[in-house]
Amino acid sequence: MPAFPLSLLDLVSPYQLLGTTLGDWQAALGAIYVDHYEATGAAEGTTIRGVAKFAVSARPVLDLPNARLTVTATAGGLHPQDDPTRRDPWIDIQDTQIAFELFVPRTGSPIIAAATGVAATTTDVFNVLDTLPIDMPVSDYPGAQFTLDMLLTTVVLRPPMLKGAKLRESDGLLERDPANTVVSFTLPRLRMQLSQDAAGVLAFNLLSLGASSLDDGSDLGTAELITMTPPYAFIGDSNVVGFGFRSAVLDLSNGYTPPEVLAQFGYDENWTGLYLPVVRLFVAPHGMNDIAVSAGASNLLIGLGNTPGITGDFDVAVINQGAPIGVSARFYGPGNQPIGITRTGDTATAMLPQRTRMVVDASGQRPPYAFTAALDGSPLAPSAPSMPNVFDVDLGGDGAGSIVVGAASGGGTPAQLTIA
Repeated sequence: MPAFPLSLLDLVSPYQLLGTTLGDWQAALGAIYVDHYEATGAAEGTTIRGVAKFAVSARPVLDLPNARLTVTATAGGLHPQDDPTRRDPWIDIQDTQIAFELFVPRTGSPIIAAATGVAATTTDVFNVLDTLPIDMPVSDYPGAQFTLDMLLTTVVLRPPMLKGAKLRESDGLLERDPANTVVSFTLPRLRMQLSQDAAGVLAFNLLSLGASSLDDGSDLGTAELITMTPPYAFIGDSNVVGFGFRSAVLDLSNGYTPPEVLAQFGYDENWTGLYLPVVRLFVAPHGMNDIAVSAGASNLLIGLGNTPGITGDFDVAVINQGAPIGVSARFYGPGNQPIGITRTGDTATAMLPQRTRMVVDASGQRPPYAFTAALDGSPLAPSAPSMPNVFDVDLGGDGAGSIVVGAASGGGTPAQLTIA
């Protein structure tokens, strides 16, 4: 455990040349504090391994298209989540723990060597460490090279074109989820590398999605996704097409595409996006309130970044058709004894005792239904809030009356039945 606050920037700053910075990485590495570390030396160079954590106030984002790690916002002052025009996904780093390895090779810097010629005294001092030439395999001459590997856990991919949804229990259709507006995919561990060569040029590489450790050399371009939160989402800003899935593969590499994608769709290695082998789709076309569709899809591709678009094999089934709504009623006497009705069109007759319980049934169009009932023109209230289609009927002392029941769906024309 360091005796004083130590950041990853403190570890790599000795290899920064005067007047240079690490760009966006400067602030990001400065917001990652080392929890503990250990250093080892060898003929090839020095290795420092340890565990670090993001500062509590940091809002880290890994911006893959722009190859940078930021802690507040990307260029232009907007966090990706606040940019409505953004199409590229970004990665939120929610876990505060990072395993890191910093390797500094024993290689001298040609830029430092060229600069020392201005002052002979400096040249003499550096020559004590190691004399020129500096391009030997092992040198104690001052250098600028380093390689910083970082392994992050519980990283989250956020595609901006997806909006959170939830499954409506009443009819099995999708609707917007106001409690989860942003969709996120939780990924396995992510391994990335920041390196600087002897000339002070920075390079960033995403080494692996799904690495188990800093020494893992697993696939460079893809990863199995663990979960999607929420489990359902709409595609785009409308509520026309939504989906839910169990497993998926993420491809963020421009030089690699999963073989199953290449074989099925004929894309090249430049394609990037989400590949979902099996997915459930929900479709509710605009202007068609009386129809809803549940669709099974296989090999669904949702393109990201420079390869947008959606394609796949679909198996569509209509789950709620727009047939005219119908309404009927059942009665139950003392002891829950069922009492039938005799129906002719929109009218019916029934022989009832003074007090009964009536259940109104509806069919067609789409649930949920709105039920009404009236006895001799006076509205009846449901027996309980949890049973909107159940009514208690009291015909009074004369034992005669007329009951009108109704059912409606989605603001359409209601159906009515008059029972004498």
